[in-house]
Amino acid sequence: MALLVVLNAALLGVAALVALRTGIIPGQGEHLVEIEQSAFAYREEPTDIVLETTPATGETYVLYTNYACPYCAEVHAAFATARADATSSLPQPNVVRLHFLDGNGGRFATQELVSAYMLRLWREDQTKFYSLENELFEQQDDWVTLNETALLVWLNERAGLGWTADDIAAERKELLDAQANSPEDLTEVPSLYSDGKLHSGLVYALV
Repeated sequence: MALLVVLNAALLGVAALVALRTGIIPGQGEHLVEIEQSAFAYREEPTDIVLETTPATGETYVLYTNYACPYCAEVHAAFATARADATSSLPQPNVVRLHFLDGNGGRFATQELVSAYMLRLWREDQTKFYSLENELFEQQDDWVTLNETALLVWLNERAGLGWTADDIAAERKELLDAQANSPEDLTEVPSLYSDGKLHSGLVYALV
């Protein structure tokens, strides 16, 4: 399947979230993963920027996760393992990434920077995007407490770039100007939706 990417922002969100949309073909293999939920939440609806859209086939799930959430890192790893186990004849999952911004000035205030950085990186080099995304999840302890200046250095070192805050200023504005669009009952992550409905419990059926 082709890739579907949405980057997302919320001015008063508590965390930077990522949503994965996976086109699942029933009967072609499943991995069941049960993962604990975090207490992360957001206070205002997020906003979406649709970068590319392709209709999904099979059943579609939307999983909301957080770059800074350890439980979400487990989900990310589980999806990666499931994709690696799939045969080459199976379609690749669609991926929807929703990044919510934190405007509280707290521990995750740098998520606005991360979101803008990843938005530009997606547009310029998707290979680097996926590599850096893996590092964000795998090395959470190394970056979640950094201020914006230090985090920008951290991101640049891993992406092999030399971007400044000015280089991603347009992406920050774009995120802030986008229109709101998110489930009203999304209060914690990871959260799994199918056909717009929240699933109780966190058992994910993965290709």
